[in-house]
Amino acid sequence: MSRAYQKLTDKPHSVTITWEASVSRVIGYNVYRADASGSNFTKLTSQPVFATKYTDLTVEAGKTYTYYVSAVTSNGVESKPSANVTAQVPSP
Repeated sequence: MSRAYQKLTDKPHSVTITWEASVSRVIGYNVYRADASGSNFTKLTSQPVFATKYTDLTVEAGKTYTYYVSAVTSNGVESKPSANVTAQVPSP
């Protein structure tokens, strides 16, 4: 626990994204974030998240981040990506 607390202390900013639930039967959602160029996306979730909300605690002040979400079926098949959403983290 102290390590997670330290991480939050070192990086006090976060980005929370929300989305509408899939109308299809899914087991969860994968969340992706683009690199600084905004073109290469990396999956942030090691397992699908069940909620329709995700908080990224690894953001840095003064940077802009782009995210998308995909729904995941019980067979592990991902849907097409959602529309991108961009968040700008304020500078200190």
